[in-house]
Amino acid sequence: MQGAGNGATFCSIRLDQELQARVDSLQMQGLSLFDKISQLCTKLLDLIKRKKLENESFSGNDVLTVSDYTFEYQSIKGGIESLKRSLKTIKSVLNEKLNVQEQSGEIAAGSSPSREETDDFELKLKEEAMLSRVLKEAVLSKELDIEQLEAVLASSLRIQDVMRNEIQRVQDELSCITHKAKQLELQVSKKDEAMNEIQQDFQESAKELAALRGALKTVTEERDLSWQEAKKLRRNMSIMQNEVVSLKKKIEALDEDILVKEGQITILQDSIDKPFDIICSPRSLREFDME
Repeated sequence: MQGAGNGATFCSIRLDQELQARVDSLQMQGLSLFDKISQLCTKLLDLIKRKKLENESFSGNDVLTVSDYTFEYQSIKGGIESLKRSLKTIKSVLNEKLNVQEQSGEIAAGSSPSREETDDFELKLKEEAMLSRVLKEAVLSKELDIEQLEAVLASSLRIQDVMRNEIQRVQDELSCITHKAKQLELQVSKKDEAMNEIQQDFQESAKELAALRGALKTVTEERDLSWQEAKKLRRNMSIMQNEVVSLKKKIEALDEDILVKEGQITILQDSIDKPFDIICSPRSLREFDME
């Protein structure tokens, strides 16, 4: 279990190898994350610039692209969190390893054989514990990578479903357009027949129009005659209205004369009905004069 020259244990060598491997892996993981972040930012900027130039709203494909970018961002965010956790673990293990090496140097400086054996055993246990932590962290990192791959696979399946639905929609639209095209072809095939019918209708309409023009001329002449007769009737009506007004005035004058005559007749009748002596009395004469 011990090395030949420097007294390093197999566990210590294995720990150094695992730490080096994890550091290299984390370095590659960090560089990969940086590349993904750069690519995602470039894609987003290109999308924004394109939409700004086109001055259009997001279509269905653009929404799908944004969904992909969102998922990619979440994946990058998860990778960054995993990288932080791994770096924290590796840093803790390196600090602990440094402390173990310092303790190992102190043990090598001078102590009893039994104490040295006990301390050496404790150092081995600590190194094995650190190695176990590094291996657990590596396993956890692999599990997270597997989860991310599963999420990527699920996202790819969802995208495939969306694309399948989009393809089906496009096929339905194509079928509808094909049906409309056939209808248009049928309409075009009937166009000549319709044009002939329209020409015949036009000729008949032209004949009817000529007849209507002749009738219109006759109606216009009759209208002029009717208008002249209407003018004469209006003049006669005006004269008759004036005569009616004059007659009404005469009737009113006659009514007044009739009323006066009726009053006089009434007075005379009253005078006739009274006795003669009374009529001849001075008092009656005065009353008659007053009346």
